[in-house]
Amino acid sequence: MNKLKKRALRVIADRSSAEEVAGIKQGFDLMDTSKQGKTNIAELEAGLQKVGQQIPDVALHILMDAGDVDKDVYLNYEEFVVIRDDLLYFDF
Repeated sequence: MNKLKKRALRVIADRSSAEEVAGIKQGFDLMDTSKQGKTNIAELEAGLQKVGQQIPDVALHILMDAGDVDKDVYLNYEEFVVIRDDLLYFDF
């Protein structure tokens, strides 16, 4: 795991309550419909639609590319945690 990602996870963990961490995991599990421990862009888009988020394709591709640190075309849990605020809270 790259150093930036590790640092981001540490900051998130240090500033999040147990309930918030559980909510993040629940959000990831909602996106990971294949239950492989990772989510692709199609699963991510479908999951976001389930929670009422409509993100333009261009923005979704940008976020996916930014979050996919290992460039395997998937977001694992750690990569999802790093971009989750962008996915759920920014107004696109």
